[in-house]
Amino acid sequence: MGDTQDKDGPPPRRFGCQRSGCGCLFALLLLYVGAYAFMSWRGSHVMRASGAVHAAGISIPDQQVWMPLGVVFHASQTADGISVVEANWLGWLFAPAIAIDRWLVHPSASLEGHEKDGMERVRKTVDEVERWLKEQVPKRASP
Repeated sequence: MGDTQDKDGPPPRRFGCQRSGCGCLFALLLLYVGAYAFMSWRGSHVMRASGAVHAAGISIPDQQVWMPLGVVFHASQTADGISVVEANWLGWLFAPAIAIDRWLVHPSASLEGHEKDGMERVRKTVDEVERWLKEQVPKRASP
């Protein structure tokens, strides 16, 4: 009768996000890594301009850069030396994962170092196209 103890028992146990943020944080991290792993598995190398090679004021693609499926994230320089980042929202979201992936698994390959004669051919071709375009523009008759 003089017993003041609760008869309901111990409080209900809480799991996951309710007890601490660790469960939710782990689940989000797992989702992030899993989504990136799938996109990286389906990705490919694409040609991009690093900004090191220019012809006629235009940067020429000289790098093969790893791009996961649906993701665009690439930093380069314009012919004027201005740094530019080309990215979509997935690129910004997965930027840390892309940096780690390109560093450890899929490094970029520079064509400048491997095919210098190929880049010279590209420059010559651009010069030939410029000459051809100048020939195609009708000359104005002098008054």
